[in-house]
Amino acid sequence: MKVKIIPYQRSIDSLMGMKILVPEKAISQEMKIIPIDSFQLIPRPTKESLDFLYFSVYISIVDRLIKREWFADNWSRSIDIEIPVSEPKRWENAKSEFEEALNFLSGDSWNLSFVDVKEDYFLINKLSLEQNNTTYKNICLFSGGLDSLVGAIDLAEQTDNIILSSFYDGHGAILGKQNELFNYIKGNKNIFLNQFALNRIKSNEDTTRARSVLFLGWALYSAINLNMSKIITPENGQISINLPLTASRAGSNSTRTMHPYFIKYFQKALAQLGYEITIENPYLFKTKGEMLIECDNKFLLETLLKSSMSCSHPSIKQQWKRRDVNHCGYCMPCIIRRASIHRYNKSLDQACDYGIDIFNEDELTLEQDGVIARNIKAVLNFLSLQHNEHSYKKLLNQVVKIDDSKEITSMLINGYDEIRLLIRDKGSKEMKRIAKL
Repeated sequence: MKVKIIPYQRSIDSLMGMKILVPEKAISQEMKIIPIDSFQLIPRPTKESLDFLYFSVYISIVDRLIKREWFADNWSRSIDIEIPVSEPKRWENAKSEFEEALNFLSGDSWNLSFVDVKEDYFLINKLSLEQNNTTYKNICLFSGGLDSLVGAIDLAEQTDNIILSSFYDGHGAILGKQNELFNYIKGNKNIFLNQFALNRIKSNEDTTRARSVLFLGWALYSAINLNMSKIITPENGQISINLPLTASRAGSNSTRTMHPYFIKYFQKALAQLGYEITIENPYLFKTKGEMLIECDNKFLLETLLKSSMSCSHPSIKQQWKRRDVNHCGYCMPCIIRRASIHRYNKSLDQACDYGIDIFNEDELTLEQDGVIARNIKAVLNFLSLQHNEHSYKKLLNQVVKIDDSKEITSMLINGYDEIRLLIRDKGSKEMKRIAKL
């Protein structure tokens, strides 16, 4: 399916617009990128930085526009996309690396081509502007989730002059959570929350596997303009690897937002473009519980714990028993979050923080069908297999061969042991029986 992007009067002072067309399905959308207070940080962005910003937006938007059900297997899509950039020949050098990264990330077949942009594509405000800020030396992705909270706290404890780089989907609650956490983390240090959103998006496809490219693109936009050499992407290894718990979750049915294979090829693409910018996840070999235990400021962590957002669908509350909370309690991120908090401090693991308490039989029974019980059933059956180091390595290789398999295998054993501990302490007899605990 051929996708074309048409630039129109893109201007830093007019909030950067674009039009994306999918001719075969007659889809046309006009969108704007909205940087929140970013101009005071980077008043004069380079063409190269805007290339990355737009590239990430194009990929994410096309991922949302093209339905998987339009293709034969109802999943893997064939997407030919023509992307305007300032130096097409330079970007062609990174074509194969970007395609490999995107194919793995979304489970599709991407065919990228690059064309020259129009002259007004990078129109800069003609007013007298100061040069880009040079006081910031560190950049860290910041979603408002528990992992990014720990990453931001640790970085703020270790150094100063930090940019927390954040994308949000336009939902007020998510934006509010990011701002709330930031106000505590900042303290007396020179820390800047650099946010952006996309507006006027009508999504046709709900899987949004390529969403993580937005976080990287926005961070690279800052890193290139401010001459930074490293981007920190804080995420626990268990979520980064995201092993499929059942055969139906294999392949593209498991998200790969910060999977090391995706990062590896995205990093290779950067190198082909001539950038020496490292994408580093210092927590790849850590479980979520270990991140909490080793956090450099426990007081701040515990103060902000409930304000962090881990749930994969916090706005779908129709079936929740408690609708005044932020977490469903039954998605995989919620289960892993609860297990990590339970390991860190059992008294902080409170059922009332979740829309559904998976350990309360009045709220969840294993016999029920549907989304509420699906994940805990998959977890229990996975635990019952009692994987060891050898079988975990086999599961890893079934997805893709990766570096550091020994360290990752050890982390996975510890991560699923955290879930075992939670079920052993709070699960029903039936749960323990299924999980063979």
